[in-house]
Amino acid sequence: MPNDVKRAMKRLASEIDKDLDSFFNDVLKEVKKQTPIDTGKARRGWQKRSNPSVGGSTSIENVLINNVKYVPYLDKGHSSQAPDGILAPAVEKVKRRYR
Repeated sequence: MPNDVKRAMKRLASEIDKDLDSFFNDVLKEVKKQTPIDTGKARRGWQKRSNPSVGGSTSIENVLINNVKYVPYLDKGHSSQAPDGILAPAVEKVKRRYR
């Protein structure tokens, strides 16, 4: 593959990674907003982990985690503050902004 094509592909991959990172950050903000508050522990528990992807790619793998043990119950709608859960509504809300 010619060098100019390789450079263009690399720039395109970089732009895609930036856009995905921006989307992911917006999802994290929305997830925090959607998380029910009692003590604030569950909301404070959200973290973004970014790891370089394997295989020599320039891509970054982003993961949302929350180690608060009752968050899975909140995400299943076991709170009157978030009867539809947390993650799915947050992602849908952010997706609508990007359309």
